[in-house]
Amino acid sequence: MTDHDIDVSPGTIWEDLNEFNVEYFDNRMKLEQNFEKKYFKISFDDPESQKLEVKITFLNLMGSEEDEDEDAPRRLRMRLVKKRGDLS
Repeated sequence: MTDHDIDVSPGTIWEDLNEFNVEYFDNRMKLEQNFEKKYFKISFDDPESQKLEVKITFLNLMGSEEDEDEDAPRRLRMRLVKKRGDLS
């Protein structure tokens, strides 16, 4: 499990993941999104190696959404959790 504090929206992360998938993996990674539950799932099933599955969850760092100021920059914590496989 790894946490990162980010200033960009989850949509930007999603676009970057799709671009990475196309450029480096020839669109072989399976990307799933669930904006309602605030997570992405990345899975890669290569016959030569183990299956890899990573879940990316987004947590709000500013407290409740009601308390946020409209002009304040939004900070999120992106949590990466390896569900299965070898990251190397």
